[in-house]
Formats: sequence, structure tokens, C-alpha cells
Amino acid sequence: MRQSNFRWKAILAMVFAAIAVCLGVLGSLDHYVGSGPSPGNAVNIAGNNNNIQINQSELKQRIEQLDRALKAKAEAERQKQRAQQHTPSPKTVFEAVDAALRAIPTGNTAFNTPPPVNIDGPPAKVELVVGVKQLPSELAKSITVPGEVQTHQVQIPNRIRALLAADDPGALTITPLTPPMQAVSGEAPTVWMWSIKPLKTGLYPLHVVLQTEVRIDGEVTPRLIDTFAGEIEVTITPGQRAEHFVRDYWQWLWTALLVPVGGWWWKRRDKKEDNRHDDDAA
Repeated sequence: MRQSNFRWKAILAMVFAAIAVCLGVLGSLDHYVGSGPSPGNAVNIAGNNNNIQINQSELKQRIEQLDRALKAKAEAERQKQRAQQHTPSPKTVFEAVDAALRAIPTGNTAFNTPPPVNIDGPPAKVELVVGVKQLPSELAKSITVPGEVQTHQVQIPNRIRALLAADDPGALTITPLTPPMQAVSGEAPTVWMWSIKPLKTGLYPLHVVLQTEVRIDGEVTPRLIDTFAGEIEVTITPGQRAEHFVRDYWQWLWTALLVPVGGWWWKRRDKKEDNRHDDDAA
């Protein structure tokens, strides 16, 4: 910006120097001719069959126009540079986010996927453990509930919100047994636990979701750390299936089977009573 201002100042200096030279020439010519300027501030010079007419007013107007044009262009250039300075670059926009994420250390996590659970049995449990200093094998051994254990390397901030979700919420009731948002220690592992009560039989995907919060431009903003997938199988025995069928469809059974059968039995009983009365009368 300083180089641009210097350039325009040099141009203006040259223009004013040229103006001074022109005015000096006009003054010399006026003195040489011996008569004052002609009407309209014009100086007439005749010589060698050439007529030269210099109008000082017109020259002054052109110089003023040139000066205004140069100043307008210089102002436009300054405004453009100011706009570029106030427009943040993509690097500046994301710098706070990237800096916050780079500051998060890397650690390990482990969690179990429950073994098959019976629909009328006790609830299954999922346990999640994260640690900054612990090895994956150490975290896997710390899981206290049954099931296959997965281990993963993740970023571990000092605050983590851990969630357990199912693709079919109507098939499973998931209850957190620990606070979803916890402060994370850099020394000891941090543990989350959930209880899963099955409502329907089948194989259902599960998702462990890890989130944190970062401060961006003075505001606390959620940030997804990672997600991990597992599954749970809900089983049922043949006797339980029959029991569940009766329990779930007893109204249909009453309307479709019991009422017609009961009506047939009652009519058959009445008919037997009538036949017995006829035999007694005979």
C-alpha cells in the first residue's frame, strides 16, 4: 500500500512540474510579445506562418480534471486494499477450529458388544472405557461385562459425551447407567455403562457415539469425535414365542376362535337339553 501511495505522489509531482513549466513558458511568451494576454486569457503568437493559441483557462480545467481522476483512482485502490485486509481468508476462518483439534491428545478406547440376550431375560450391558495412557489391551481387560470387545485409537479431549444408540428404537430400550458427559482424566480410565432391555426378537445394530465441545469465537460448539458400530441379537424359545403370541394377540384370539367355539358349544348344549326333555315326555 505504501508503494502505491508513493507511485501516485510521484505522478502528481510530475504533473505539477509540467504545469509549472507550461505557466513559465506562457509568462515568457507574454513578456516577449510585449502585450498582455488577449481576451479570454489567450496568448497569440505569430511566426513562420504558424499561429499558436494557448488558452490558460482550458489548460487549468484539464489539469484539474486529471487531478480529480488520479485522486479518484487512488481512493478506489485504497478501498480495495482495505476490503482485502478485512476479508478473512479460509485459513483464518478455520484456524481456531484446527488449533483446538490439534490440541486434543490421542488415546485408546474399548467397548463390548453383548452376547445374544433372551427377550425375557435380564438386560444386557455395554461398557465403554477410554484412556490416554492405557494400551488397548489394558483397556480391553478392564471391561467387566460379557461380550466381544473392540478397541480403537481416538482423540481424547478432557470432556467427552458418550452415547449408545440403536437403529430401531422400538426394538430396544437403552438406559444410561453413567452420566453421558464426563470429565476425562489423563491418568485413570474413564468409564460409561448402558443397560439394554430387548422388546423384539432379531439382530439389531448398535452405535457408540463420542462427542466433545470446543470453544470457537467465544462460543461452546459440539464436535463429533468418532462413532463405532456393534450389534445385539435378541433370542426367544418356542414356548416363549407361543406365550408372546397369546399375550400380544389375545383380543384377536377371543374374537376369531373362542367366541365362535363358545357359541357352538352353547348351541350344542341347548340342543342336548331339548332332546332330553323330549325323551322324558315320551
